[in-house]
Amino acid sequence: MTITIAAPTTKILYKLMEKYLLDSESLFQAAGIKKEDLNDINKRISYETMQGLWEQASELINDPCFGITGVEIWHPSDLNALGYAWLTSSTLRTALDRFHRFLEIATGFYRLNLDETETGYELIFDFKDKESLNMAQADASMAIVMEMCRVNLKNSLSPVSVSVTHPQPPCHNKYFSYYGCPVYFTQNSNKIILPLEAIDIPLFNSDPNLAFINDKAIIEYLSRLNKDDIVQQVKKLITEQLASSINSEQVAQSLNMSERSMHRRLNEKGTTFKKIMQDVRIELSKLYIRNNQFNITEIAFQLGFSDSSSFSRAFKRWTGTSPAGYRNTN
Repeated sequence: MTITIAAPTTKILYKLMEKYLLDSESLFQAAGIKKEDLNDINKRISYETMQGLWEQASELINDPCFGITGVEIWHPSDLNALGYAWLTSSTLRTALDRFHRFLEIATGFYRLNLDETETGYELIFDFKDKESLNMAQADASMAIVMEMCRVNLKNSLSPVSVSVTHPQPPCHNKYFSYYGCPVYFTQNSNKIILPLEAIDIPLFNSDPNLAFINDKAIIEYLSRLNKDDIVQQVKKLITEQLASSINSEQVAQSLNMSERSMHRRLNEKGTTFKKIMQDVRIELSKLYIRNNQFNITEIAFQLGFSDSSSFSRAFKRWTGTSPAGYRNTN
């Protein structure tokens, strides 16, 4: 399957080229990307096209560390609704959880895995195309996530350590200067380890209602992607009709196929209707609970449960905590 990314996520590269006095507009046009595409949230471009532009930039810019300077021109609007949902999160933990859930589909070429250990809170950047990964592309992705964390905390947050898979460049001091911690090169993974004490600090810009609005915008946007993907189409229909007790037969009819054919195609993708239904309910339940304007009974109704006790039992089974407990800690 061709990997695609949302066109607005290439704004960073466009701005970086401008910063180093390259003709960004001409280079992007030559790759089939118009300047106006960078503001079109529904526009998708191939990963190969974006990768080609990063390679061009690396050849034309006389600075092997130019990727890390992306933090100087990054703005939350470059990530559209996700950027503003990030800024209004209650803690870094909830912000990173949002990023983890939506990043892979929005960008298509890497996933952010999160892991809490004794050492700290690990942000592991899992790039899909590891063999031909552009060094500047990886540097920019990692540095911008670090900058996002600093913007939220309103301080000069320093990681415990940073690891990158590429060799140490001549300008390696830029890495130490920016991150303010030990940076290890030629490692097995691209990873930032944050101090645990920073993860749950209440954030200055926290706004549950605004975060909810932006989360909802993200879900609606993602549901429109990959229209040829049976999993995404089933997820979209479940999301739209969950409150009316949607079932697999109704979804299959909406897709103009037999229920058996739908189940077969989902099995080919390694999933089931039941699994997708549960994933949608988990995702939306967390979204609704974080927004204090919904009580548990209303949430249960929105998710298609017959009563609040059934929903509460299911939520505790999914997350290990009650809806009230989750709301108090998020």
